[in-house]
Amino acid sequence: ELDPEFQQADIMLVLNHLQKRDFPAAIEAAKAYQRRHLTSVTPYNLLGKVYQDAGQPEEARAQFQRALTLDSGDPAANNSLAQMAIADKDLAAARGYYEATLAVHKDSVLALVQLAMLDAREGNETALVEHLEQAIAADPTALQPRVLLARYYLGKGKPEQVASLFSSLEESQQQAPDVLRVVAMAQLASKDGSSAQFTLEQLLDTTPDSAAVRYMMAMAAAGTGDNKRATKELQNALELDENY
Repeated sequence: ELDPEFQQADIMLVLNHLQKRDFPAAIEAAKAYQRRHLTSVTPYNLLGKVYQDAGQPEEARAQFQRALTLDSGDPAANNSLAQMAIADKDLAAARGYYEATLAVHKDSVLALVQLAMLDAREGNETALVEHLEQAIAADPTALQPRVLLARYYLGKGKPEQVASLFSSLEESQQQAPDVLRVVAMAQLASKDGSSAQFTLEQLLDTTPDSAAVRYMMAMAAAGTGDNKRATKELQNALELDENY
C-alpha cells in the first residue's frame, strides 16, 4: 500500500499463499501483481508457476507464452516451457526454447547446461562437452557445469581430467560438497587412496550422515591398506542405512 512499485512484496505474498497451498488466493494475488506491472515478465512467470503448482498446466503454459511476447529470450519463461516440453517427451521443442534464450542471452548458463542435458539424452557427447565448456566460459564461478563435465569425464574413464576443472576456483568453492564428492570419485578411480581420504575427510565435515560418503571413505582406506578404517566406515554406512 505504501509503495505499489515494490515488487518484492507482491512476490512474497504470492509465495506465502503457495506455501500454505492456498491456490485460489495465490492466483488472485499473482493476478493483482500482474495488473500493476503489465509490461514486466516476472508477474507472468510467477502466475505460470502458481498455475503449475495448482495442477493447471494449460493455464501455466499460456502465462509463460505471454511472458515471451514481452521478452522472447526470457530465461525463466523459456526454461519453464522447455521443462513442460521435456515432460511431454518433445525434446526438439525443449531445445528450441533454450536456443531462443541464447539468441538474446548468449551467456545464459541455465540454457547452456540444459542444452547439455538434452545432448546427454540424445547421446550427442561432442555437443554435450561443447555446451558445458561454453557455460564454464560464460560464468567461471558457476559450479554446476564444472561438476557435470567432471562426471562426464569419470563416466568416460578419464579421471585425470577432473582436478583441473576446479583448480582455478576460490577455496570456498573447492570446498563445496558436490565438488569434493566428484574430486574424491576421481581420486578413487585413479587409485589414489591417500588423496581421496584427505578429500573425503573434508566432505565428512559437512555431510557426516551420508552412507555413500562413508562407503567412499571405506574404499579410500582399503586402497591405502587401512583395513581397520575400511571396516569401521562400512559399519558406519550400514548404521546410517541398513539397506546400503
